[in-house]
Amino acid sequence: MTLLALAVGGRGLADPDEPILHVDDDAFLRSRAAFETTRVYGGHPFKLEEHLARLAASAARVEIGRIDTEELTRLAGLALVAASSPDAMLRLFVTPGRNGAESPTRVAMVSTLPE
Repeated sequence: MTLLALAVGGRGLADPDEPILHVDDDAFLRSRAAFETTRVYGGHPFKLEEHLARLAASAARVEIGRIDTEELTRLAGLALVAASSPDAMLRLFVTPGRNGAESPTRVAMVSTLPE
């Protein structure tokens, strides 16, 4: 798989080769994060609302707190447009963020389909 596009909460589109997590993010320190992966057909994520609901439930279980599903939807849209690949994989991640951060880290990644 090849990473085609990356969008990060509070930043928008980011260079896929640019680091986005800090070493003091709880995802790195304590493996506390939540993610969902969905297939993209014709440029549209499959059952995105259901995946966002599951992501919100997972985030609550690992005590990340309430996630901003509207922001994640926006980030997914940015990454999908930038990837310009109608058939791909969309991954959504949330982490608690850096120690003392006001909001979680939110990431949308679009990659090629696995072989």
